[in-house]
Amino acid sequence: MASENEEFTLSDIIAGIEAKLKRRHPHVWGDWEVNSTADVLRNWELLQQKEKDRPPDSLLDNIPAALPALARSQKIQDRVRKVGFDWPDIGGVYDKINEEIAEVKAAETEAEQMAELGDILFITANLASWLGVDAETALREANLRFGRRFRQVERLVAERGLDWAELDLPALDVLWEEVKETAV
Repeated sequence: MASENEEFTLSDIIAGIEAKLKRRHPHVWGDWEVNSTADVLRNWELLQQKEKDRPPDSLLDNIPAALPALARSQKIQDRVRKVGFDWPDIGGVYDKINEEIAEVKAAETEAEQMAELGDILFITANLASWLGVDAETALREANLRFGRRFRQVERLVAERGLDWAELDLPALDVLWEEVKETAV
């Protein structure tokens, strides 16, 4: 997808990895001479310090790509907020959520739907920051809460001798609301 959007290509990734390997191992690809493992480790420490002392090219540098997407989104938005790239109040966030919902409804292709849904998730992470909530934790807890409640619905269906195939959505909603009133 990134290649199709002309953001980067596999060749760009390989070139970046190659450059990093060569930069971090000048004793192999450069003119640094080493006589022992201790020399390699000492040089490694010097290179690491040099990289740390170099100011990042972007505020978004050094945000781990391996973070879960929702947590990474929140970190990205926390960083850009520091330079004023955010709404002045939470009302802007709510307006943007409504705008993104309208855009996902209007999306016609799967690619457009995915992009707009991504925007909804991104702005939801921003809302979490405004509320002082860790978005990743909130979603994990919502998953657990849904699972507990759904298991309760399953229990009610079994206890009452109901047949899933005969239950329509309104009937399931009645069970769901019953569970919500009694469960956490």
